[in-house]
Amino acid sequence: MEGFIKLGWIRQRLPAGDFWFTTSDKRVVGIEVKSVADYLGRIGDARREFATLLDVVDIPMFLVFGAWARSSNDFLVINSRKGISWGMTWNLLLSFQLSGMIVEPALSRNHAFTRINQLFTYFQKPEHMATLVPRRCSSDRRVAALMPIPGVSEKLGKGLINHFGSLKAIANAEVEELQEVPLIGGKKAQVIYGYFNQTTPVG
Repeated sequence: MEGFIKLGWIRQRLPAGDFWFTTSDKRVVGIEVKSVADYLGRIGDARREFATLLDVVDIPMFLVFGAWARSSNDFLVINSRKGISWGMTWNLLLSFQLSGMIVEPALSRNHAFTRINQLFTYFQKPEHMATLVPRRCSSDRRVAALMPIPGVSEKLGKGLINHFGSLKAIANAEVEELQEVPLIGGKKAQVIYGYFNQTTPVG
């Protein structure tokens, strides 16, 4: 554990994610860890946290642990009540995966931390890192993370990044601030704002 602390494994010291470490070739791995209940109960917060992680690390990862309780009509159960649909929940994760984030499931909190230790060991071995395909440039990945939002094209995504400078800033922007971007009117600004702030996934 001492080695992890030296590498910055303390949330208060990190701009995004719960754990960071460097790989054998000096790339930064950032890991966001959530229970299933926390993820489903705070979808809007998760979107903003994933967006920030994509902004600042080379290899972003989301490690989710716990049981998925599904009712017969394909809705996931949150706090003993019917919640978000299974398809919409995983479509949101797929959108971030297509933008470069790695998603891994774990069985429990202890299993999640066991997996983090395994990942740390894995990424220290040069033979593993040599097989990784270099990711796209940061700006392309950030634009890709915006394109699942209804009405956001590649051109508009680039405009948002150019205006705000980061996914984190876009995720935290108010409707009025979003309307300052060329080609974004009131309705589209509401859709973008809602994507990062509403509790129900889009898509």
